[in-house]
Amino acid sequence: MVTSPLQASEPVPAVQALAPASPAAPVPWGGTSVQDLVPPEDYPRYRQILAHAHAATGARWVHLTLYDAPVATVRSVIGSDLAGGPLMRGFQAIQAMCPGFDPFKVACRVDVNPRLRAVYLEGRAVVARLDEIAEGIVHPKLVELAGTLAQMRYALSLPIFLNGSVVGGLTFHFRTPPDPTHRSVCEAFAHQASLTLSNALLSRLLDREVAELQRSRQLLVAADERLRRQMAETLHGPVQSRLLMVNHELEAIRRQLGPDDRELAERITRIETMLDVVREQDIRAVSHALHPAIVCAGLVPAVRSLLASFTGHFEVDLTVDERLVPGHPTGPWIPEATCLAVYRAVAEALNNASRHGHARRITMTLAMESTGHLHVVVADDGAGFDPAAVVAGLGLATVAAHVDQVGGAYCLTGAPGRGATLELFIPVPQAG
Repeated sequence: MVTSPLQASEPVPAVQALAPASPAAPVPWGGTSVQDLVPPEDYPRYRQILAHAHAATGARWVHLTLYDAPVATVRSVIGSDLAGGPLMRGFQAIQAMCPGFDPFKVACRVDVNPRLRAVYLEGRAVVARLDEIAEGIVHPKLVELAGTLAQMRYALSLPIFLNGSVVGGLTFHFRTPPDPTHRSVCEAFAHQASLTLSNALLSRLLDREVAELQRSRQLLVAADERLRRQMAETLHGPVQSRLLMVNHELEAIRRQLGPDDRELAERITRIETMLDVVREQDIRAVSHALHPAIVCAGLVPAVRSLLASFTGHFEVDLTVDERLVPGHPTGPWIPEATCLAVYRAVAEALNNASRHGHARRITMTLAMESTGHLHVVVADDGAGFDPAAVVAGLGLATVAAHVDQVGGAYCLTGAPGRGATLELFIPVPQAG
């Protein structure tokens, strides 16, 4: 244990002003509170800034603080490395006097002394002796130890701004008062910390906007599929029933006709035939397009059914992972929503290959990856496209919306004269 003549026989209270003001709602920065501006996952980038600042300025120690205006509280968050030489000896001595002391758990009211008020309330840089800047925060004996053993006697504290408001500070500890050159370098690092905070905030806001966009798109896709299902059920149910009733009525009328009504009977027969075509072919086709009930039978049957509907358009080579075949003992459970998403995306790829690519052959693969993702590949030998000239239209939006709905991702590649390839990567729930 490091000993010092300044040590007291009884433990010394490290912090004198821990009590914050009455709690209040945090000021949000687009939904991000000041407390959340520097989450633990972002510590490495700030530690790097502090390490560079420590090396460039010759400061004994550099640390970052955050200012929470609604509760008028300042707290330390991250510091440069304490390891090595006098710094470590000073820190060990402080911990000997105050067991469990952690400089990153120090918090105080912003009005605890004039120096803090100047930095955080007035947005001014402050140079002061360490005992002045730590007045009312850290016990004087600990400040004396820091000056004697760690050679931290002066501090330069600079405000950090975000959108024009002070949200924190960068404090440099020196052996002697910093000269103007050192101050300008310190100010540059404070500006870098401000930019880093601003970029982090913008990134979080963008992430939230993207998440909200994805959520809205998922809601729209879900609503669209519900409407499609309802329309398909209406066509397949009530509409089919009414057409069947019309057919029966026509049959009843035809039976009441006499020998002289042969021409009318033939016309009724033709009408009945047309109604049968509408019922058995047209309505079924529209109903299936609106909502393919085949997806309830599983992924492979749904894909085979879809490919069958393109018979005559092109040849198809389909390769299926045996684990995906219905009834396989170790096969994964593919949710109906995933089957539907794959069905919609593959249908879009096949439509494009037929209408725009004029493909003659399709190569398709359904496989399970070791990562637990379903990997779907649809490649054609059609006209292809120029990736630089692709404009995201309704087709790609449809693929993106359905794949995103089930937490997946897609990739579309191609080249002029070399066809196009659509790949889907969709997570599959683990069994049990």
